[in-house]
Amino acid sequence: MAPSKGKPVSGPGRLSQRTDLSPSNPNNRKIQGAKEMPSSKYGEGVELQSLQTAAPMKGNPAPVPNVPIALLSGPSMRPDEPAEAGMPFGAGPGPEALTLPPLKPTIPQELTTVSKYYDSLENMARSPEAPESFKLFVQAIRSQIGRQ
Repeated sequence: MAPSKGKPVSGPGRLSQRTDLSPSNPNNRKIQGAKEMPSSKYGEGVELQSLQTAAPMKGNPAPVPNVPIALLSGPSMRPDEPAEAGMPFGAGPGPEALTLPPLKPTIPQELTTVSKYYDSLENMARSPEAPESFKLFVQAIRSQIGRQ
């Protein structure tokens, strides 16, 4: 007679089946679930639960985003936008439309940035423990930014 409460019971011998698998995981893949952790602050447990379920965990199937994927041979998803948009050549806006920082800062820009920290660098170079290479580095900066 099968118990009415608790875990299911397997049949004998050849009729036995695994009872430790959940019905939602019939292939016995190791799935990590979100763990409930005690927290000291009110609402921390809910936040932790949402953080754990936001990203796929090892063994769990990753959710497939519902984003349209364009094929190279298919029609354009932006027919009104030139293919060269964002490039420094061709039709459409150039790289300035991307609002990215310059890829290679110029030497004057770098010297302006370094000059903000020059006093700290000079103090470190005066230290008896400062390596000679660092002292030469600070001396080169001094000659470039025009300090005496």
